[in-house]
This record gives sequence, structure tokens and C-alpha cells, in this order.
Amino acid sequence: MRCGTVLHHSSLQFQDGTTAAKFLVVLNSPRPPANYLCCKTTSRQKNRPGSPGCHSRYNLFVVDPCSCFRSRTWIQFHEFYEVSVNDLLRLKFNGIISIVGDLDPVTSRSLVECVKSSDDVSPYYLSLLGS
Repeated sequence: MRCGTVLHHSSLQFQDGTTAAKFLVVLNSPRPPANYLCCKTTSRQKNRPGSPGCHSRYNLFVVDPCSCFRSRTWIQFHEFYEVSVNDLLRLKFNGIISIVGDLDPVTSRSLVECVKSSDDVSPYYLSLLGS
């Protein structure tokens, strides 16, 4: 796995304690013992910007349909999910996480730059993204 890998998690637990099936996007390519940093997605626009690309003011990156997503998708980085290599392997082995595919390299780099340009991302999470 690497930056831009898209995962399907069958029962992601949100920070409020609820769970749901969700797509996650890996934001880094860590070297052990560092952890993977992921963010969740949604396909519901609601009151979100509709144009593709970076909307760091809203902690969103919009992706048009591609090999990983059947419809326009909003990658949300107002919450992050930090996962160890061991936990990811366990979740994959138990059938809870599956690899959907990879975003193209240009989109992956643009997403990470968008996350880095947000005023709301902590220095710790920025350190996991590297320079």
C-alpha cells in the first residue's frame, strides 16, 4: 500500500462511536514503525463544493468518477484515521478491509498538497505526510 491507495472498510468506527461501510484513502507511504494516515470519503454532495480538486478551506478534495470511485467523491480530511501496519494486515486477513485500487499519481500528490494547505491539520498529522 502507498499514498493514494483506496480501501473499503466494511465497518469503520467513526469518532462518535457509530460504524458504517466506508471508503478510505491512504495519504502516506510510511516506513515502519510509522503508521498509515487515512481519511474517509463520501459520495453525498450535500452543501459541499462540486468542482473537482482542492477545497482545503472546507477540508475536502473532490474526485470525479475513476477506477476507484463510480461517482463523484468527496475525500474528507476533517478527521483522520491512523492505522498501524499490523492492524491493517489483521483487518485485511479478517476480510474487514479490502484494497479497491489506487488513485493516479497526479491526483494522489494533489490530494496530499491540499491536505497540507489546510489550516486545520495538526503538525503531528503533517509530520506523517512528510515534506
